[in-house]
Amino acid sequence: MNIRKLTCSEPIVNELTVGDFWVWAFSDILSNRNRSLFAEFLVASALETHNQPRVEWGAVDATYYGNKIEIKCSAYLQNWQRQLSDVRFDISKKRTWGGNKNKSTSVSDCYIFCIYTQADKNKVDVLDLNSWMFYVISAQRIEKVLGQSISLSKLEELFPNVKPVRYENLKKRIHYVLGLK
Repeated sequence: MNIRKLTCSEPIVNELTVGDFWVWAFSDILSNRNRSLFAEFLVASALETHNQPRVEWGAVDATYYGNKIEIKCSAYLQNWQRQLSDVRFDISKKRTWGGNKNKSTSVSDCYIFCIYTQADKNKVDVLDLNSWMFYVISAQRIEKVLGQSISLSKLEELFPNVKPVRYENLKKRIHYVLGLK
């Protein structure tokens, strides 16, 4: 099924538009769900694939030149907590739609771990890309440690040669990990 790409100005009722809905529903980008969606958007925009609408229940978060990408997001700050959070990522194997119901598997070629790094509640600006870091690791390497979740400190311990990159270098790193030119 094709998903129709909407614009902000499309009318809903009276003078309400799709843009009004988006502002109402998604303004709190620090919330876990919206921050994860924003991280997926950042990856898509870095890869210049954001012109296609996101597929909510896709087998993977993104595809790029036939490669399947799993995007995970975490942050030190959660809008519902008073203290800083431990940065953790869910890396459990998932069941894929239409697949064998008894078999859980990783279906990705690489993982991108996105971290909103701001730890000062008075300086929160999720739109500030300087506060984001991205770890790109091949699925083959991650599958050796698949469990329920992994902390940032464990990720850095297990993969000391994988250095985080900023948004402006994300596409280049993804290309490197996927073996693209």
